[in-house]
This record gives sequence, structure tokens and C-alpha cells, in this order.
Amino acid sequence: MGSKYNFILRIIRSTSSSTGIQRGILTMLILSNLLLFSGMSWNTSVLSTDDNQLPVSSNKIKFGSYNIGDEESFSVWNFHTQEKNSVTATCRAIGNESYVFLDNNIPLGTNYTTISEKVDEYMIPILSANFATPPDVDGNDRVIILYTPINGAGGYFSPSDSYTGEIVYINGENGALREDTVIHELQHLVNHGYDSQETIWFNEGCSMFSEFLLDYAEGFSEPHSLYYPHDISLLFWDYDNAGLGSDYKAALTFIAYLQDQYGAQNLSDIYHAESGGNKLQSSTAIMHIVNQYFPDLTFEKLYMNFIKATILDDKYEGEKRELYYDKYISKPGPLRFPAGGVYQQEYPYDSTAKIVPWATKIIQFRDFPDPNNVTVSVTIPEESRDHLFGVSIIKENQSLNYTDSDHQTYILSPENSSAGLHLTLNATAEGFDHFYLTLSHLDGGEGGYYWDIPSSEQNIKVSLQVFAGESDDDQSSVTSDGKTTSAVSILYVLLFSISIVLVRKRYLR
Repeated sequence: MGSKYNFILRIIRSTSSSTGIQRGILTMLILSNLLLFSGMSWNTSVLSTDDNQLPVSSNKIKFGSYNIGDEESFSVWNFHTQEKNSVTATCRAIGNESYVFLDNNIPLGTNYTTISEKVDEYMIPILSANFATPPDVDGNDRVIILYTPINGAGGYFSPSDSYTGEIVYINGENGALREDTVIHELQHLVNHGYDSQETIWFNEGCSMFSEFLLDYAEGFSEPHSLYYPHDISLLFWDYDNAGLGSDYKAALTFIAYLQDQYGAQNLSDIYHAESGGNKLQSSTAIMHIVNQYFPDLTFEKLYMNFIKATILDDKYEGEKRELYYDKYISKPGPLRFPAGGVYQQEYPYDSTAKIVPWATKIIQFRDFPDPNNVTVSVTIPEESRDHLFGVSIIKENQSLNYTDSDHQTYILSPENSSAGLHLTLNATAEGFDHFYLTLSHLDGGEGGYYWDIPSSEQNIKVSLQVFAGESDDDQSSVTSDGKTTSAVSILYVLLFSISIVLVRKRYLR
């Protein structure tokens, strides 16, 4: 069914540049377009429709019922010229859930009954089981799928166009059916019908997961694995990043994790979560449902459990309350969540990591010079101590296929971060030949766009040291209040500082 994930089709920029001036101009154009047309999803997102939306006709067209061969006029957005074009299309297929229209400028060479049948058999059941059923504002019991040339995108959904009714726009050039894009945009339509204010990362994750489930339903033959790039923010979407695919992968993998751990019914409940008559979004909606079964679990801990799953892959069991895949998914084995962005390091390791909100740095350590004595030290600089951090240590033995089930997890909050975290591991006694150290930045809000992150929240620093062998006295200089132990004599302070320099030079050789 074509590319497994149509990341590149989400936004195809009409120009590219390598110079600073050109990049600056391009960035301004992208940002201005997002502000002006924030009511549109370009196979990426449903943005807020409160302000700065596309011009809306005061007399919206209401869709009716159609027969094969009926014609209808539509307005289609051109992402290159930034304007609407009027097109005439003909109804080529009718299913129980959809009308399929083809732009009259596209030669009829594809059997569009195929897509109406797949909408009936797979797409609507997948969306209904995991999220919700499509709204039916126009009362015709169907969604319109319009295949038309779309300059600059594989497809889109726009809640602020000229119609009272349900419609998604799919790039139909060359007779392509783009099944993944169809279900992706249908999820956006469904999401907007139930909560027009949902955060972009959750909305996009649900659309990507819909594609993932469709692949399963149609017997997709590639390995059943996902990929999570840890070093980008899960909750904040980065339109300025040319690697938008990373945002999609992150959101997809997390939504798949939620479904794998808590089941499709709970995922649907999250979709519909309310409190006091108000819709809940993002992590608040997730925990509103999950806490019904795990009242002591926080979103911070859930996120860290998710990070563990990406490291442990198919060896991770977690809290699995229910596995629910129904008849629409052929699932021969457990979902896999392999990690991306894992770095292997030598000894001694002494570095400062910069981590954006809801992102993680993962480092693997192995080949210990002294496996009986491995010292791990995580220190939070003073300017970063008003933030929340998570640290996990996961120990494994590759030759014995052994994984420590008692994973060590620590939360460094503003109340205890001054002391840092200092541990000594014994690989010989504990039987591991390598371990993973994860550093997560666990605050920053409910999510949104990357440019919404205050500058004070970006790239928060965490200092990390890992030594194999004696840690000497450098770690003992950190007390419970995070300050260096004071000395009566200035000479003592100078001698102590010199000794630390000599120790570090010795380790760095």
C-alpha cells in the first residue's frame, strides 16, 4: 500500500535553501502561513480554530445525497499559491460510509470502489473501535472523500472550509488511492468532531496510529516494530524542524504504547475524556482515564515507563491491564518499541546534556574497565533546579539474555535536585555486562508547538559523570544542599580544586 508512513507527504515545501537569509525567509513564510491558516490540517494536524482561521463563507454549502455519476463543485486549497481553486468532481463510488469523488481533470483509470470498500471494511471500524465514529453534521450518513490534485501535500482536512458536512481532500494525481492518507485525514475529521481543541501531538499520534492499524488489518508484512526518537520533545511539535517525520514517529509510538498497555477501549475513553462538562486534552485526558485503574501513576512516571519500553523492546511487559486488538488487527506477537538515538560512551564520561521538555537522552555503557565499581553521578546545575527530571538505570546481560526486572528509577524535583544522584554499581555481583542511563526532562506543560516553549524551558542542562573504578573524593563534595563543602582555609580550597583537576586529567588520559 505504498510507503508505510507518508511522512514526506505531510508537507512538501515549495522551496529549499542552504543560506541563512533564504532559510530565514522560508521560516517566516511557514510561520505566517500557519498563523493565517491555522484551521487546516495538511495531513499533519488540526490546529486551533478559534483565531486566524481560513475565511469561511457565511452561507456554508450543505452536502446532500449523491448517486454514481453526480457532479459537485468543491473549493480546494493550493499550498503553493496559498489560495483556493474551484474544481468540479464526479461521484465515482458509494459505500455505506463514504461518497468517493474524483476531480474531472484526473483521467478515470482507477477503480475507486476499492477505497469505498476499505473505508467500510477497515477504516471506520478501526476509528470506531479505538477513537470514535465520524460526526454526521449534514445528515447524509457518509463522509466525502475527494480525490483532486493538491499542490504541496498528500492530503488534508480543514474544519474551516466552505462546507457544512464531512469531507477530506486527498491528492489523487496519477490515480493514487493513498489509503494511509485517507484514514489519517479521517481521524482528524473524527477528532475535530469530538474536540476541536485537542493538542497537535495527540491528534497526530492518533492519525498515525490509525495508519498503523490499517497496515495490520491489510496484512502488512514488515516487522511489527515502531521507532521512537528520544531526543525530540514528545509533546511539542516542531514545524521549524525539517525532520517533521521525527515528530510523527514519536507521537505514533506513544499512542501505540497507550493502546498496547491499556487497550482500545481505554484509548477511546481518553479520546472522550471530560471533567465537569469540559473536554480534557493531552496528558490530562490520559491520566483522567488511566488513574481509574492506577491511581498512584503520574504522567511523569508513565512517560518514563514508556521510555523503558523503547529500550527493553519486546522484553517490556509494564502494567498491561488489557490487550484489545479485535478482529481488525492480525497481531502475531507483541508490539515492539525499539529505541532511537541511543549513544554508546567510553570511560570516563563527563558531559553536560541539554534536554528540551518531554525529551530524553539515553546513553549505553559497557566494557567496564572495573566492573566491580562503576560510579554514576547526575548533577543538576543551580540554574536548572526548578525543573523536574527523571533518571532510570536499566541493566542487561546480552550473552545471558538477562534483563534486570527491578529497574531503578529516580525523580529529581526542585525539592531534592540540589543533592543530585550518586550511585555505585557492581556489574560482577549483579550479573550485567551493560546498562542504559536515561535522563528525561519532565515538565513544560501540556504540549503544543515548539515555539511555544519559553526560552527558559529550552535545553535545560543536566551534568552527568560515569566512571569505572574508584570515584575518588570528587563526589563527596556534594552535600544535601548541593553546595561544595566549605573550608576554613583558602589554602585548603585551592589544594582541593587542584586535586580535582589532577584526578580528571588522570581519567581523561
